[in-house]
Amino acid sequence: MQSSLSTLNISKLISTGLPSLLLASSALYIGYSLYQRKQTDDNLKKNIYIEPIIDSLLDHFKQQQQQQQQPIDNNNTIDIILIHDNEIDNELIDEIAQKLYKSFTASGSNVYREWLNRMNKTVSVFSITKEEFVHYNQYNANRTSITAIVNIESSYPTSITTQLSLCSKSAKLLLLNHPFITIFNHKISTSDNKNTSTTNNNTDIELPLNTSEIQTIYNLSGFSNVKITQFVNGHPMTLLTSTSPNWKVGVSDTIKLS
Repeated sequence: MQSSLSTLNISKLISTGLPSLLLASSALYIGYSLYQRKQTDDNLKKNIYIEPIIDSLLDHFKQQQQQQQQPIDNNNTIDIILIHDNEIDNELIDEIAQKLYKSFTASGSNVYREWLNRMNKTVSVFSITKEEFVHYNQYNANRTSITAIVNIESSYPTSITTQLSLCSKSAKLLLLNHPFITIFNHKISTSDNKNTSTTNNNTDIELPLNTSEIQTIYNLSGFSNVKITQFVNGHPMTLLTSTSPNWKVGVSDTIKLS
């Protein structure tokens, strides 16, 4: 009898309490999902880099198509390198990488949708810190094999040598006539980003490079169509777009002396 009573009580609990519990759980889950979605949307809105980067890349390849140039070479992969310094939040970098991937696949822009499917292309997005990229031995990688390089910096660079190294390695890795995009964020004040060194009781301050100096570095590295846009979409940042050299950098032709 006790067993029957226990079974009855359990059945009654299931028949009356479980639906309410399920409804409450569903409401909590829906509320949590909406909160998570709002948080994600808010984070994406804060990511000021995504829109100008994707727009610049797509504009570059649209122009190539209009000029009846093959937008991407015959490789089976579309490789994009995303360079960033240590001040940029890793979550923002992940978001940019995801958006870049989607923009070149069927779930993104239709600029390449049909062409990618027909050519059976695969898309890869790699992220690397600026320090790692500058010290990377480019001879271990395939030269002129990267489709696009995007460089995001939290402030204007202060070292001409580092910037030259960054540009020269990018020129060697990029496919001919392909985009190299750089964004400099203005949020970090120049006073926080000055490199100081003391010599004979005097303090030497390395000021950030100005836009004309940066453009000269890009030109010296072989990049063309260098365009600088400041305060993109009203945000405190500078967008620099350029095109890689139309010749293979660092490759010498064999000279035959008769």
